[in-house]
Formats: sequence, structure tokens, C-alpha cells
Amino acid sequence: MRPGKIYLIFLLVFMLLQSAVAQPPLSNLRKKWIPVTDSSFVIDSFSIAPNTFTMQGAPDANYKLDEIDAKFTWIVKPDADSVFITYRVFPARLNRKVYKYNYDSIRFNFLAEKPTRVRASLSSSNA
Repeated sequence: MRPGKIYLIFLLVFMLLQSAVAQPPLSNLRKKWIPVTDSSFVIDSFSIAPNTFTMQGAPDANYKLDEIDAKFTWIVKPDADSVFITYRVFPARLNRKVYKYNYDSIRFNFLAEKPTRVRASLSSSNA
């Protein structure tokens, strides 16, 4: 084989492998170990799907979960140093602020321009 073909094949294989790594995960299932050190923290950047959060090592009465903000708060901390959680997420945050326009960048686009004035002539040029 010519060196140019080998280089081209190597480049093609490298590009295919790079695109495979860059793909988002296919599942919305998340599994994590969380430390028991902080009293409240955000679990994920996405909103958690209702009734999908499970925790091993602590009963449901020992914590409070805000599923929309994905904020976790301990009511009673367990004796373990970390616990294993499993949950599913929505593909986006449900309470995210959405702006159609940034008002500061478009506020001068709608100012009325000065009207053009046409002087009326006394003589008629159509006659």
C-alpha cells in the first residue's frame, strides 16, 4: 500500500472513533454515589422525572427532593459516608428561563425615525 492510502485510512478510522465518543448517552438513567457531607446540593443539571428517584441506605423520610430543580436536602443524615442513588432525568431543565429576545440589545431598533418632509410647491408641473 502507498503511504498516502495508509494515512487516509488512519485518518478515517480516527475521525469515526472521535464521533462515537462525542455522542450523548442514549439512556436518561443516572446512577451515582453521593457523599453525605453537605446538607443540601444539586444532584443534576436536568430536572428529575417524578417517582424515579431511589436511594439505597436511607429511608424516604430522611431526605427531601425537589425534582424540578434536582435539589437534594438531608433531613436526617445517615451513618454512612455516601449513599447510592438511581434516577431518571428529563432531556432539559423544566423551569429554565427562556428569553426570545434580549431587550437591551434590541430596544433601539424600534425608535421612530424622523419623518421625511416633502415641500408642497405652489406651481403645478402636471399642467
